[in-house]
Amino acid sequence: MNQGLPAPGSWDQYLETFLAGEVPWGSWFDHVRAWWDARDKHRILYLFYEDIKKDPRGEIQKVGRFLGRELPEPVLESIVEHTSFESMRGNPMTNYSTLPPFIFDQAVSPFMRKGGGWELCGGAMSPDTWVLSSSVG
Repeated sequence: MNQGLPAPGSWDQYLETFLAGEVPWGSWFDHVRAWWDARDKHRILYLFYEDIKKDPRGEIQKVGRFLGRELPEPVLESIVEHTSFESMRGNPMTNYSTLPPFIFDQAVSPFMRKGGGWELCGGAMSPDTWVLSSSVG
């Protein structure tokens, strides 16, 4: 748990605060909408979590093509391995385990938890909920 942020409260309280954009970093919906609106002005590659989970290899190849690079097979395999949830969870460079507890207390809530999708949120964070919430206000 990031000790520099206010206590999130219960999951339901945090979800309500997050969906309202009342978190220190502002509205996720405004952030995403701004980048989506910029798609006609800038060369932007949009990747989606569900696509990365379903086909990490294909999405990594998509990034390579976007950057004008064809990835040799050994490089592609290495990237797939090193960007897997399991590998990143065990890597101190990606899991914040090197931060002292007074900054990020892993005992309260580890930075990388289960690596799942919407189903881990009991449906509260389903895409339908997000779409409805983003259209309000």
